[in-house]
Amino acid sequence: MAITCVIMQLIIQYLFVVEQDFKNQIDKEYRYYIDRFYYDVPNLIGKTKKALTTPYNYKYIFIGNGDKVIDQEPKSGEKIPEGGTIILYLD
Repeated sequence: MAITCVIMQLIIQYLFVVEQDFKNQIDKEYRYYIDRFYYDVPNLIGKTKKALTTPYNYKYIFIGNGDKVIDQEPKSGEKIPEGGTIILYLD
């Protein structure tokens, strides 16, 4: 076992692997939030369906038969992941 340990130490030094400090590491539950890209939801109230763009691959769900957005969920300024869904209520 001692020979294996010495060999591994030599291999690690050869590969220039740096010892990491895991004491200050972010908890796993919070890393998920950091690993994904989150963006602020734009204010879409008052816009028409034709004027909507799809930044960050947002998906839109339309509720109502009108053409103008009267409400949205999530609200403007909240954060959603890239590719997230925005529900738009039409007049």
